[in-house]
Amino acid sequence: MLDVEKIVKAKAKDGYKILDKSSVSHELFFVLGKTETVRATDTAETKVTVYVNNEDGTLGDSTFPVYASMDEEALNLALDKALSRAKLVHNKPYKLVEGSKETFELPSNLKGLDGKEVAKQVAKAVFDADMVKGGSINALEIFVTESRTRVRLSTGLDKTQVSHKISIEAIPTHTDEKESVELYEWYVVTKLDLADITREISEKMREVKARHEAVKGTPQTIDVALRPAEIMELVETITDELSYGSKYMDANAYELGDDLQEGRTGDPLTITEKAQIEGGSDSAAFDADGTVLKDRVVIKDGKVVSLWGTSRYGQYIGIKPEDISGDLGCLSVESGSLEKLDGRYLEAVSLSGIQLDVYNDYIGGEIRLAYLHDGGKVTPVTGISMSGKLSEVLPSLRLTNDRVCGAFNYEGPSRMLLKDMKIV
Repeated sequence: MLDVEKIVKAKAKDGYKILDKSSVSHELFFVLGKTETVRATDTAETKVTVYVNNEDGTLGDSTFPVYASMDEEALNLALDKALSRAKLVHNKPYKLVEGSKETFELPSNLKGLDGKEVAKQVAKAVFDADMVKGGSINALEIFVTESRTRVRLSTGLDKTQVSHKISIEAIPTHTDEKESVELYEWYVVTKLDLADITREISEKMREVKARHEAVKGTPQTIDVALRPAEIMELVETITDELSYGSKYMDANAYELGDDLQEGRTGDPLTITEKAQIEGGSDSAAFDADGTVLKDRVVIKDGKVVSLWGTSRYGQYIGIKPEDISGDLGCLSVESGSLEKLDGRYLEAVSLSGIQLDVYNDYIGGEIRLAYLHDGGKVTPVTGISMSGKLSEVLPSLRLTNDRVCGAFNYEGPSRMLLKDMKIV
């Protein structure tokens, strides 16, 4: 077997990184409720990055893939080309992450289970859902995966991480004699909970039926409640502005000390970038550079209190290596004071995505399905869009006092209420 590190080490005198990713997956595919494909896949990929200390004091780098078909001659040829390309790159120098040999296994009750049997159980849980009259699963794909990531650096660092997850891709459909309406569901979890899967799919079946029956929404100004997927998208867009890289490239909309909720009338917004959350599919012990991940509170009571990001850009802006957070993949939002949603409001169920433009003070999005709550009456509506000023929405937002965890790499309140959004 080809010893990639031995060959790379002999030539990449100024430094190297070897990133190995492999996975074993058991997969089931259904069309109209019937099994179409059953398969097991075993994949592996390796990428090598080489570094060159240039004569002008800059640091060059170049990355290339290592294919299973490569022999020693082919690898040396690819390595020589990469070293030549690296000399054409002139980055500000930075130190590669240091460390020792460690192995991490992320928490999951999938560990040790037969992936094929788990996939069958998950399929049954999906089809056990309440399909409602006229409802069906048009297409279903299930992946039960064990993944392994290994990072090796010329500094002596050698870290391996093992993780497990279930991915469900489904097309819930509702049909009558006139038309058929679909919704798309992508659901990723690291914990096997068959009852929860059945509950999730049942909810999606009710939603696709509601979209089929929905009426055209009317222009108005109204509070809009977001669910976890959209809360995650909103806060992720904000925290992207707080990365070391954004700061270094002078592309950050926010600075340390900025008050995003100036004149606050709603609940305080506190956001933590996290390495791991229960059930989070992007939970990790270290990032692609080998940095051990550290949780980081980035917004506290509406104010920017810290930045976060990768080792390279952290060093560029003067962060000490031991204080660098790493490339964190999960988000936690502190709950608020709202015990329940009441009165008249729109609950956004299916959106094309939250649109946030922090530079133009805009928040909005196309709403494909929402529930109009008006006292005890609930009406499904569709064909509308929402918009508002971010500088007015953030200070007045409300957060429920409950907590959800796992899906979408998010933990926090189940609803975020955006005040006085314009609906068109």
